Amino acid sequence: MGKGCRTVRSIYFFGLICGILLNVAVYKFGILWHHHQFFGVLNNITVTPLSDDSLQTAILPSVSCTGRDVELVICVPVEQNNSAKRDAIRQTWGSYGKYGGRSGVTHPMEDTSFEYMQIKPGEIILVFFTGSAPSNFTNEEQAKFHEEARTYGDIFQDTYIDTYENLTLKSISIMKWVSEECPNTRYVVKADDDVYLNVPLLVNSLWRHAKYVKRRLTQTSNISPNQTFPPPFLAGLKNNGARVIRDKKSKWYTPKEVYKDKIYPSYLSGPAYAMSGSAALSLYQASLRVPLFWMEDIYITGLCAKVAQIPLLPDVRFKFRKTPPPSGCAFRKAISGHGYTITQMKRIYNELNSRLLKCPLPTRKSLLSSRNSTRLRKDGFVLL
Repeated sequence: MGKGCRTVRSIYFFGLICGILLNVAVYKFGILWHHHQFFGVLNNITVTPLSDDSLQTAILPSVSCTGRDVELVICVPVEQNNSAKRDAIRQTWGSYGKYGGRSGVTHPMEDTSFEYMQIKPGEIILVFFTGSAPSNFTNEEQAKFHEEARTYGDIFQDTYIDTYENLTLKSISIMKWVSEECPNTRYVVKADDDVYLNVPLLVNSLWRHAKYVKRRLTQTSNISPNQTFPPPFLAGLKNNGARVIRDKKSKWYTPKEVYKDKIYPSYLSGPAYAMSGSAALSLYQASLRVPLFWMEDIYITGLCAKVAQIPLLPDVRFKFRKTPPPSGCAFRKAISGHGYTITQMKRIYNELNSRLLKCPLPTRKSLLSSRNSTRLRKDGFVLL
């Protein structure tokens, strides 16, 4: 009889354990299924389920656009555990807001530096955007992150899980924050944390892009030529006719259930793209109507921009990869480059800001290549 009782108890506990495991599996599957439906997710990407334990209280930056003119908001999506990159950006291309256009900067080239030189200290704002802490983030690391946020006041933390497949949510949070907290900014740029951004040249190019769009609009609509606020536009490295990849082995695999068309709409490459302040609001409003898609640049600058009817201005001075070699001379005519180390960022910044910088004259071959690829008119506008 004792043996029979032990058998019954064993069966009972075995059933209890199975029941618990089944409930956990159903719960987690439910989360994963919801996440799958939310992103239309891909088979070759690891999905991180959302849980109450992983949600952290959002951090708000102390920097503000209230009560002052803001020329440019620099938005940098980052991971929490990479404070070294944030420090490097603050010390290099993210530092222009401290001094404005009168910091002794000798670039861009003298004949196009007038607009940037008019910018006053505080008219350029830098903000880092991140999601909630990953599960392996220790209490000590979290405390250091909060201390960094208090020290610099330039970090915005939202409550989504900070994973690769949530980059779209990160960009949406950028558009939302800019629309609500900096509605008076003239321009916005989103740049990844491994990008080098030539801020003076960017400012000059945005002024010229805005003039070009405004001139076109005055010819085709009722917009006043005296309007001072820039009309909606996006600028960056434009991709046309990109095919949807159906190969399941590819990192960029997208099933028909997620995106049925064979061709993506025109979009701007994700490492860095810029826009007018009014475009940020239009993109955020469009994101409330456009189903989420996992590739951030296609979603924001392609799908949402198409719905919002925002023109994409191609500018090949936004580079997808590094400008070889990573140096000040290579960046004299480049707005952005992608994939730089901290050491390379500091080298580019120091060389660009040195009055002793001497660059070799371009060869005839490089001049022809530059003219063919950039397609700039004599007045400096990029051809559409």
